[in-house]
Amino acid sequence: MKHILVVDDEPYYLAMLEDMININIDYQVYSAKDGVEADSVLESRKIDAVVTDVYMPEKDGLELLLQLREQDIPVIIVSGGGRFGDDYLEPAKKFGAYAILRKPFLQKDLLNALSSALET
Repeated sequence: MKHILVVDDEPYYLAMLEDMININIDYQVYSAKDGVEADSVLESRKIDAVVTDVYMPEKDGLELLLQLREQDIPVIIVSGGGRFGDDYLEPAKKFGAYAILRKPFLQKDLLNALSSALET
């Protein structure tokens, strides 16, 4: 079983991500509302991949990506654009995000990206 951490500060999107991934019985999903809470999960669980929003208070998705890059945990960034537009997504590509999905995205696109990331 693969352990997936989803991180989003918006409760609706956090629940949606959990639901989208939970359809796969080979995945155990954990959630966090921001990068700081994600750190707690990462300290207590072995996580195989992370799906994270990029714009969050406290510790954002880019900070999380940089941290996880050093641990060889694949990161999929999800973004609705937000106040920074696409400017925030360029560094995500540069820093090694496995995939970047723009909200709204299809469940199959998320599951395909996740499956691919876990195979590498």
